[in-house]
Amino acid sequence: TLKVPTKGNEKELLEWGLTPESTPCRVLVPKGKMAFYQEKQIPVDGPLTIRAGELDVKEWMDLFSYTWIDPEAILLGRVIEKLKEQLGLRFGIEEMLRAIDVDTEADSLMKQALKNRLEMAQGWGLLEKDGTKMMEIAQAGVITIIDVSAYRQAIGMEGTKDIIVGLLGKKLFEARMLFRKEEEIRLMKGLGRESAMPIVWLMIDEAHMFMPKDEPNIALNVLLEWVRVGRQPGLSLVLATQRPNKLHPDAISQCDLFISHRMTAQDDILAVSQLRPSYMHGDFDKLYAEMPRGRGFALLLDDNAESIYTVKMRPRLSWDGGVTASAFTK
Repeated sequence: TLKVPTKGNEKELLEWGLTPESTPCRVLVPKGKMAFYQEKQIPVDGPLTIRAGELDVKEWMDLFSYTWIDPEAILLGRVIEKLKEQLGLRFGIEEMLRAIDVDTEADSLMKQALKNRLEMAQGWGLLEKDGTKMMEIAQAGVITIIDVSAYRQAIGMEGTKDIIVGLLGKKLFEARMLFRKEEEIRLMKGLGRESAMPIVWLMIDEAHMFMPKDEPNIALNVLLEWVRVGRQPGLSLVLATQRPNKLHPDAISQCDLFISHRMTAQDDILAVSQLRPSYMHGDFDKLYAEMPRGRGFALLLDDNAESIYTVKMRPRLSWDGGVTASAFTK
């Protein structure tokens, strides 16, 4: 909806000296969902695919909810190891299915069970032999949106969104670490800070789904690495959630900039209380109680400036896709 100017709040925008406008961005959707978006004339810019060969055995296991003692997981690990020896990362699900057929150690029941899982994953239209390159996703000065909303938590698809976030986070981290070394060498030689890989801001909506505090998630460890050591290679993480009490505590305690609209749930207030810095006087309960009641007001904690502010957000310039659905036409 960033691509579409807003409607209905022109008067409020005028008070800010603003007008409705779209936000330049690129929207990528999993390749298997492209036909739906095109049929409904939803504006998208291209497909997203993930190279199947880049998933390690543990990621495949998490995707299929396998454990190390599951016989299918043992077969899966053997197949992936052999394919990587033969083809490197250049293989997809078709090659994995053929490798299962020629495996001599597994019985037919085990083979069929694993093939059923892989054929289901093939239907997602996401995992292919050739995936979207990182340079197509991380472009300097460009907002790239990865729309994973089409993959709901349906049976057999529980980890699909997680694997997208986790693998993208891992590849972006690895790429920035390498290019950061190149940048340092250029600076040592007195050259400019130019790099083919830009500094990256990764923004995640519904962040508690990918960084839960009390359950495992494929993306969790990758995102925690961004939180803990991402600053040095030039990686920033922006997390948005309406359930801070469900978010991993490290994501809150390591936060440099915290912005919060009014909260009333005590569990959520207790969760963000971990942020309480030495320069903060008073409790969050009191700060929320003193916040103006108008729309758009928020509490802002800036750890670098060691200051707390009450701020008001400007109205949206683009269409708001997060409003509550209504049965009424007027």
